[in-house]
Amino acid sequence: MFTSTGTLCYREKYNGVAIKPGWLICLVDIELASYYMSMLKLPAWSLPMRGPHITVVSGEKESEPLRDNTPLLSLDNHEVEFSYDWPVYTNGKAYWFNIHSPQLATIRSNLGLKERLLHMTIGNVKNVKVFT
Repeated sequence: MFTSTGTLCYREKYNGVAIKPGWLICLVDIELASYYMSMLKLPAWSLPMRGPHITVVSGEKESEPLRDNTPLLSLDNHEVEFSYDWPVYTNGKAYWFNIHSPQLATIRSNLGLKERLLHMTIGNVKNVKVFT
Protein backbone atom coordinates (compact mmCIF):
# COMPACT_ATOMS: atom_id res chain seq x y z
CA MET A 1 0.00 0.00 0.00
CA PHE A 2 1.32 3.44 -0.97
CA THR A 3 0.39 6.79 0.56
CA SER A 4 0.16 10.18 -1.12
CA THR A 5 -1.53 13.53 -0.70
CA GLY A 6 -3.79 15.64 -2.86
CA THR A 7 -5.42 19.06 -2.76
CA LEU A 8 -9.18 19.51 -2.66
CA CYS A 9 -10.54 21.68 -5.46
CA TYR A 10 -13.94 23.35 -5.51
CA ARG A 11 -13.99 26.18 -8.01
CA GLU A 12 -15.52 27.02 -11.36
CA LYS A 13 -12.51 26.04 -13.45
CA TYR A 14 -9.27 24.13 -13.13
CA ASN A 15 -6.69 24.14 -15.94
CA GLY A 16 -9.22 26.11 -17.99
CA VAL A 17 -11.74 23.26 -17.80
CA ALA A 18 -15.12 23.86 -16.16
CA ILE A 19 -16.00 21.97 -13.01
CA LYS A 20 -19.74 21.47 -12.57
CA PRO A 21 -21.42 23.00 -9.51
CA GLY A 22 -21.62 20.53 -6.65
CA TRP A 23 -18.51 18.61 -7.67
CA LEU A 24 -15.51 18.37 -5.33
CA ILE A 25 -12.33 16.80 -6.64
CA CYS A 26 -8.98 16.05 -5.04
CA LEU A 27 -6.13 16.97 -7.37
CA VAL A 28 -3.28 14.47 -7.48
CA ASP A 29 0.36 14.98 -8.47
CA ILE A 30 0.73 14.74 -12.26
CA GLU A 31 4.12 13.02 -11.89
CA LEU A 32 2.50 10.23 -9.86
CA ALA A 33 -0.04 9.59 -12.61
CA SER A 34 2.55 9.86 -15.39
CA TYR A 35 4.82 7.35 -13.64
CA TYR A 36 2.12 4.70 -13.35
CA MET A 37 0.67 5.31 -16.81
CA SER A 38 4.17 4.89 -18.32
CA MET A 39 4.46 1.52 -16.57
CA LEU A 40 1.38 0.29 -18.45
CA LYS A 41 3.27 0.67 -21.75
CA LEU A 42 0.24 1.87 -23.70
CA PRO A 43 0.96 3.10 -27.24
CA ALA A 44 -0.72 6.44 -26.39
CA TRP A 45 -2.60 7.94 -23.48
CA SER A 46 -3.54 11.28 -21.98
CA LEU A 47 -4.12 12.78 -18.57
CA PRO A 48 -7.75 13.40 -17.57
CA MET A 49 -9.06 16.86 -18.62
CA ARG A 50 -8.86 18.15 -15.05
CA GLY A 51 -5.62 16.31 -14.37
CA PRO A 52 -5.26 13.18 -12.26
CA HIS A 53 -7.85 13.35 -9.50
CA ILE A 54 -10.17 11.69 -7.02
CA THR A 55 -13.83 12.64 -7.35
CA VAL A 56 -15.00 13.19 -3.78
CA VAL A 57 -18.47 14.63 -4.47
CA SER A 58 -20.01 14.00 -7.87
CA GLY A 59 -22.72 16.67 -7.91
CA GLU A 60 -25.95 15.59 -9.54
CA LYS A 61 -24.72 11.98 -9.84
CA GLU A 62 -24.91 11.49 -6.06
CA SER A 63 -27.89 9.38 -4.94
CA GLU A 64 -28.92 12.37 -2.81
CA PRO A 65 -27.26 15.51 -4.27
CA LEU A 66 -26.33 18.35 -1.92
CA ARG A 67 -29.01 21.03 -1.64
CA ASP A 68 -26.45 23.63 -0.62
CA ASN A 69 -22.94 23.70 -2.09
CA THR A 70 -21.70 26.34 0.38
CA PRO A 71 -19.85 23.80 2.59
CA LEU A 72 -17.74 22.80 -0.41
CA LEU A 73 -16.25 26.32 -0.62
CA SER A 74 -14.53 25.90 2.75
CA LEU A 75 -12.85 22.69 1.56
CA ASP A 76 -11.06 24.27 -1.44
CA ASN A 77 -7.25 24.01 -1.20
CA HIS A 78 -7.22 21.66 1.80
CA GLU A 79 -4.60 18.91 1.63
CA VAL A 80 -5.74 15.34 2.28
CA GLU A 81 -3.95 12.01 2.52
CA PHE A 82 -4.97 8.81 0.77
CA SER A 83 -3.63 5.29 0.24
CA TYR A 84 -3.67 3.25 -2.95
CA ASP A 85 -2.35 -0.08 -4.17
CA TRP A 86 -2.16 -2.23 -7.28
CA PRO A 87 -3.80 -3.16 -9.51
CA VAL A 88 -4.53 -0.35 -11.93
CA TYR A 89 -8.11 -0.85 -13.08
CA THR A 90 -9.47 0.00 -16.52
CA ASN A 91 -12.70 -0.08 -18.48
CA GLY A 92 -10.76 0.23 -21.74
CA LYS A 93 -11.00 4.04 -21.70
CA ALA A 94 -9.98 5.26 -18.23
CA TYR A 95 -7.31 3.99 -15.80
CA TRP A 96 -7.58 4.25 -12.02
CA PHE A 97 -6.52 2.98 -8.61
CA ASN A 98 -9.02 2.29 -5.87
CA ILE A 99 -8.11 4.47 -2.91
CA HIS A 100 -8.71 4.53 0.84
CA SER A 101 -8.89 7.80 2.77
CA PRO A 102 -10.43 8.26 6.21
CA GLN A 103 -10.26 12.04 5.62
CA LEU A 104 -12.29 11.87 2.41
CA ALA A 105 -14.76 9.42 4.01
CA THR A 106 -15.24 11.89 6.88
CA ILE A 107 -15.80 14.77 4.44
CA ARG A 108 -18.51 12.78 2.64
CA SER A 109 -20.10 11.80 5.94
CA ASN A 110 -20.05 15.39 7.24
CA LEU A 111 -21.79 16.48 4.04
CA GLY A 112 -24.50 13.88 4.63
CA LEU A 113 -23.42 11.74 1.67
CA LYS A 114 -23.35 7.95 1.61
CA GLU A 115 -20.06 6.11 1.91
CA ARG A 116 -18.75 4.75 -1.37
CA LEU A 117 -15.62 3.34 -2.96
CA LEU A 118 -13.39 6.17 -4.19
CA HIS A 119 -10.81 5.96 -6.94
CA MET A 120 -7.94 8.02 -8.34
CA THR A 121 -8.24 8.54 -12.11
CA ILE A 122 -4.70 8.66 -13.51
CA GLY A 123 -5.20 8.66 -17.28
CA ASN A 124 -7.29 7.66 -20.25
CA VAL A 125 -7.28 6.79 -23.92
CA LYS A 126 -10.64 8.44 -24.73
CA ASN A 127 -9.55 10.87 -27.42
CA VAL A 128 -6.18 9.45 -28.34
CA LYS A 129 -5.38 8.56 -31.92
CA VAL A 130 -2.57 6.11 -32.53
CA PHE A 131 -0.77 6.40 -35.87
CA THR A 132 1.11 3.37 -37.15
